[in-house]
Amino acid sequence: MTHIAKDSRMSPNVSFRRATTDDLEDVVEIWVTGTTAATGGHHLTDDEIAGAREIFHQRIKSQDETFSVWIATAHGQVIGWHSLQPCEVNPLRMRRVAASSTYVRAKMRLGRVGVDLARHVMDEASKTQLEYLYAECLSSNHAVIRMLMSTGWQRVGALPSLPRAPHFLLELWAYPIPKPVMES
Repeated sequence: MTHIAKDSRMSPNVSFRRATTDDLEDVVEIWVTGTTAATGGHHLTDDEIAGAREIFHQRIKSQDETFSVWIATAHGQVIGWHSLQPCEVNPLRMRRVAASSTYVRAKMRLGRVGVDLARHVMDEASKTQLEYLYAECLSSNHAVIRMLMSTGWQRVGALPSLPRAPHFLLELWAYPIPKPVMES
């Protein structure tokens, strides 16, 4: 099902839908470009890209009502994607927490596509059992940090930097999904 952006603040001509395997190459291309930009030009190896392609393929094939990959399109072109994936190992919490990531084509990053796509997926997540979304972001990725802050995420910490990459500090962000309060 395709959802068309209806909020007047949203990017015009943008629609959202669940990914299909036909979107795989666009998802990979957008991820490679975004990852390369976020890491200061670190070029991924062919093996890294092939491994990511297989992971994305599996994620798209195994989507369900909770864990999914959403696609943003404009004028028939994939311009971004947002993924909600399992990240909890406790069986009692597995369907209550999701890892969240948003990637947008380079030429569309200055617009609102990332924010609009994130808000759409956050709204969809509120219809599931999910209670929290979790994200990692390089502390140097100011555009993503602005997006997280503008959509209600909270910085909850940072991972210690690795000796092999001391300048890559990963911040941890969380979004508590609003749920209706049950009256007693």
